[in-house]
Amino acid sequence: DKTGTGELTLVHEAGTVQLGVKASPPPKKIYWEVRDQNERIIWRSLENSALVTLQSGNYVLLAEVDSQLNRIPMKIESGRHLNVELGLN
Repeated sequence: DKTGTGELTLVHEAGTVQLGVKASPPPKKIYWEVRDQNERIIWRSLENSALVTLQSGNYVLLAEVDSQLNRIPMKIESGRHLNVELGLN
């Protein structure tokens, strides 16, 4: 009986997105929502900033900051990092 060790390589088809708001003073209310191509909600949060890991693909980010709604298309690529920082007008 031979027992050995092997190496397993996992390929991740995912990327990350850093979400944040640049505003002074900080927003009173914020809501993030990520939807897939079929408009299904994949992730949501009420935090001012967040780091999200998503499978590679196309998504839509809905960000409501103090009642101002932003709809932002996002393309997530494997192993890549995307930074989305919203500013208030």
